Amino acid sequence: MEEFDVIVIGTGIAGLTASLFLAKNRIKTLAIGSMLGGQMILTDKITNYPGFKQISGKELLERILDQLKDLEIDLRKGIVEKIEESNGKFLVKTNVGEFLAKAVIIASGKNPRKLNVKNEDKFFGKGLAYTSLENYEILKDKVVAIVGGGNSAFEAVFNASKFAKKVYLIHRRNWFRAFKEYQEKAKKIENLEFLTSRIVKEIRGKEKVESLLLQKVKEENGKIVELNEFEELKVDFVLVCIGFESKIDWLKDLVKVDENNQIVIDNVCRTFYPNSEKIREGIFAAGDITNTPFKQLTIAASEGTKAALQAFLYLKGIKEVKRFGIWH
Repeated sequence: MEEFDVIVIGTGIAGLTASLFLAKNRIKTLAIGSMLGGQMILTDKITNYPGFKQISGKELLERILDQLKDLEIDLRKGIVEKIEESNGKFLVKTNVGEFLAKAVIIASGKNPRKLNVKNEDKFFGKGLAYTSLENYEILKDKVVAIVGGGNSAFEAVFNASKFAKKVYLIHRRNWFRAFKEYQEKAKKIENLEFLTSRIVKEIRGKEKVESLLLQKVKEENGKIVELNEFEELKVDFVLVCIGFESKIDWLKDLVKVDENNQIVIDNVCRTFYPNSEKIREGIFAAGDITNTPFKQLTIAASEGTKAALQAFLYLKGIKEVKRFGIWH
C-alpha cells in the first residue's frame, strides 16, 4: 500500500494551494479529487483574484499546474469513499485504491445541487447537465433550458446563446441574484426568453430530454408558494445552475459538521471530533467544505495555505506556535 505524509482530498483552489505549500517543503503529498480545478474551472471571468485584472478559471488552473509540475506531488483523479484510523495513521479508501497518510487535509469542496425532480437521474448525460459545459457547441441549433438565477446561470446563458436556437432561463423568483451588469447584458440577447416565477416539476422524454413540466409559483414573505398552474416546455437540453452543496456522508463520523453539512474548523483549519470541542489531531479542512461563511477563491486559497502550515507543524510534532516564519 502506498504511504504519504499528507493526503489532500480535493483538487480545487484550496487543495491545490495546500499541495503546493506541502510539496515545496518536501512533504510527500498525494492530492486526489474528482474534478481538477473544482468550481474554479466553471467560471469564465474572475476579476477579484490578486495579480490578475481578469482571468478565466481554466487559465488560472493552468498557471497553478505549471507551478506544480516541477514539484514532487502525486496528483490523481479519484473519489474518496471513507477515511479510517489505522495505527496512528489514516487509511484513505477511494475508488482507485487505498492509501495511508500521517495527516489528511479535506478540501473536497461542494457538488452541484440537483433539482430533485422526477426522471432527473434517468436523463443525466442524455440532455441534462449541471453548472457548465466543456463545449457549448453541442447546443448548436438546439432549444435549451437553463435553470437558476445566479452568476453561473447567466454565464451559461451567455455561452449557450451563441450556439442554441433558443434559450430559456427558468427561475423560481421574479428577481435574480446575478450581477446587475449580467442582467443588463442578458436583456440584449435576442434568442433568450426569461421564464420567472416557475419551477421544474418533471423532466420528460423517451431516450433523451424532450420537455420540462413547469409549475408556476409566487413568493410570499420570502417563501416560495406553489400554484395550481402547469405548462409543458419543449426543449432539447437542460443545464441546471442552482448552486452547490456538501456531500459529506463519508466523514460525518470522523469530524464535526454543522447544520449545513460543513466541516467545523478553528482559525488554523484544525477540525474537531463529532459533537465535541476536542481537536481532531491530524485532520484539517479548507475551502468551501468548511463553515467559513465567505466562499471566495482567495479565501479558499488562504485556508489551503493555513491547513498546509498546520499539517506541517503536526508532522513535526509542534503543538502550537505564536508566530511562524515565511515559507518559500
